Amino acid sequence: MPVRQIHVATDSFDLARGLSDLLRTALIEYEVRGDGKPFVIGYSGGSMPKTLIPILRDVIPNDKRSSIRLFPVDERLVSLEDPENNTKYYLDGLKDVFSEDQFAVVAKTGNESGEEACNQLNRTLQEWSQSSDIYPTLDILFLGMGPDGHTCSLFPGHDLLKSNKWTDVITDSPKPPPRRITVTLPLLNNARHVAFISTGKGKAKVLKEIIDEGSKEYPAGLVSLNSGQPVHYFLDEEAAHLLKYKGNL
Repeated sequence: MPVRQIHVATDSFDLARGLSDLLRTALIEYEVRGDGKPFVIGYSGGSMPKTLIPILRDVIPNDKRSSIRLFPVDERLVSLEDPENNTKYYLDGLKDVFSEDQFAVVAKTGNESGEEACNQLNRTLQEWSQSSDIYPTLDILFLGMGPDGHTCSLFPGHDLLKSNKWTDVITDSPKPPPRRITVTLPLLNNARHVAFISTGKGKAKVLKEIIDEGSKEYPAGLVSLNSGQPVHYFLDEEAAHLLKYKGNL
């Protein structure tokens, strides 16, 4: 059963404080390793940029910013100018903090094929991780979860849940736009830290099934770190109100 740490925030400031603490922990571990590799952050779209962008601005010290690399855990294959493009929000919100070269921009024109976008992201992750392992070990991934329990662009019952690639293509996403790329479960599970950010009562039922009942029906519930470190769930009180178990699981 996955090891989990459940954080229930009293308000948005409390939520940001918990996420900031986890990011600081990951940065300290990175400094201790001192391996000269970049510090790699995976981000999600949806409502997450509003929460995550201020944290990235505030937590990462000025003298460490050049070592940061950022990539989308899933991306819609639309133009970089399209509001549906996940990376657009981070580029715009962090343009005075990180250069575009520090981002893995896999969809610029929207005309890229899924295979081209996956190959581009794979090459970038290989370059950043400098790893000869089967899967790269990325520093921290910030994930969302839909009311249906999907995470990244991994949807319940979809064949992509069986993929053993680093990234894969989805052409029939239940949510528009249909053409996307996504990281896979094996890559998620090889990360050093994973933080789910899930708020609102619309997520409560699925969270109860995943956390209290151990359901494997939902992709979010299949994230379990190979390292044995906990998967962190940062929730507000509405999202957590059905949970029996909170804290360390």
